[in-house]
Amino acid sequence: MAIEREIKLRCDDLAAIRQRLEGSGGRRLGLVLEHNLMLDTPDGRLRAADCGLRLRRRQTLDGHDAPTVLTFKGPRVLAATAPLKSREEIEVTVEDADTLLALLGRLGFEPRLAYEKRRETWRLGVCAVCLDELPLLGTFVEIEGPAPEAVHATRDALGLAAALSVAKTYVELAWEVGEPGADGVRRLSFELRQR
Repeated sequence: MAIEREIKLRCDDLAAIRQRLEGSGGRRLGLVLEHNLMLDTPDGRLRAADCGLRLRRRQTLDGHDAPTVLTFKGPRVLAATAPLKSREEIEVTVEDADTLLALLGRLGFEPRLAYEKRRETWRLGVCAVCLDELPLLGTFVEIEGPAPEAVHATRDALGLAAALSVAKTYVELAWEVGEPGADGVRRLSFELRQR
């Protein structure tokens, strides 16, 4: 079990952040297209409790390995040094995603939201720095680290101290703009955006 500590920042110029990461000794870990599927009970029990159950399939865009991962996220705890947030995060690598979805369906969890994200991941010191793009929502920098001080130091080192922080999760943002389907699943994808 781990505690996720992160900050999300709106950023219109990911190329500049990429240059700062390179100049600061950051190490690029890879680029993926994520297909995120949020599961919940029909009455939205997890969402109401500010929790999440996500199946993330990743399609590599540059040849790196990207396994499928099932994640449970506990309720958010906003730090005194807002807008940093912390939450319990339990993850497991999945070999057979379709069978897992069938199993979770039998337990009462069904797809509620499907959204895509392009994510370029870097390592800078003890922090992971993710350069993210979501359809209709734009581009963001997400910094995750072992302690608030490390997250803030990385943010400052990348020249993002004045950047607009985003308190909402990607799930909340995608839910707001996703297109509802006949099957009851909201969708936000790069393909739908182009229509």
